[in-house]
Amino acid sequence: MNLLEKFQSNLLQFELIHPRDRVLIAVSGGVDSTVLLDLFCAVQERFQLELMVVHLNHDLRGLEALNDAKFVSECAERYNVEYYTEKVDTRSYARRKRIGIEEAARILRYNFFEDALKRHNYNKVAVAHNADDQAETLLDRLMRGAGVRGLSGISMQRGPYIRPLLNISRPDIETHAMEHTLESQLDSSNWELKYKRNRIRHELMPYLAQQFNPQIRNTLMRTCNIFREVETYLLDRGEDALKACLLTRTDVEMVLDLPQFTSHPVVIQQYI
Repeated sequence: MNLLEKFQSNLLQFELIHPRDRVLIAVSGGVDSTVLLDLFCAVQERFQLELMVVHLNHDLRGLEALNDAKFVSECAERYNVEYYTEKVDTRSYARRKRIGIEEAARILRYNFFEDALKRHNYNKVAVAHNADDQAETLLDRLMRGAGVRGLSGISMQRGPYIRPLLNISRPDIETHAMEHTLESQLDSSNWELKYKRNRIRHELMPYLAQQFNPQIRNTLMRTCNIFREVETYLLDRGEDALKACLLTRTDVEMVLDLPQFTSHPVVIQQYI
């Protein structure tokens, strides 16, 4: 199964999109999001999708970030897809909120997505998280002491956000880019070890693979899937228990055997 077939399988199996959905494609210019755009354009006609490329300049890398925005704009034009971009001052926001740059960038990015959804009347946002991101996220959360929900990792879909590449490895994505001669941008900040995610990616994961488990990424992916199944089971059982505890007006009348209360809904409400 090639990457396009796997991508289409994910869309259908996990019900990530429906015919005539209006989908924002979050494109940073990196290889993951560039491939995501290529794949969505390949299935656009089949699923009758309305697509728009969205790009946020976090104003953290000067000229490099401007070049990214220009590259993404040219990609959108080449695929004949609408393009929407904004620029934010991430450093000022981080200082004002007294949070780290990574967290500030994440908050501003999702604020941008929410605004774009409303402004352009779209109903989905496709982001390019992949299997490697999933494994790195699990390690990060494990070290911070997450519970079942946190250890279930990133969701394939949560609200309007869909991640069709989440079970696809970064090497497979890069192979697709090479086979289809897709250009992409290199983000120099991805190698700066002052960011925790980069230390996990470039130091911790290789160390675990070399010293403990060469298949550490696949193992972590399986662990995410197990915790997700546990979370789903617990949520389902909790919902069943809640339904079993709810009393209707008829239930109250039968239990209390007080038919004279039927004309007094306020009194009944106190018992429900």
